Amino acid sequence: MAPIWKPQEAKVYQDWIDTIFDEAESELNDWERTFLDDIQKWLNKTSKLTEKQADKLESIYTRLTK
Repeated sequence: MAPIWKPQEAKVYQDWIDTIFDEAESELNDWERTFLDDIQKWLNKTSKLTEKQADKLESIYTRLTK
């Protein structure tokens, strides 16, 4: 059985984005930078991410903050 997806609070996502930009912005490729800018705007508008958006954000965060 697949794990149940549990969305995080918008603050958690925003903290991840802030950490990435503060600590590892130079390691982002153009697509990742655009993606992070776009989901940051989306979070400000809706306070939610889709499961796919959240998974990709977590993947980038995990890779860059080891």
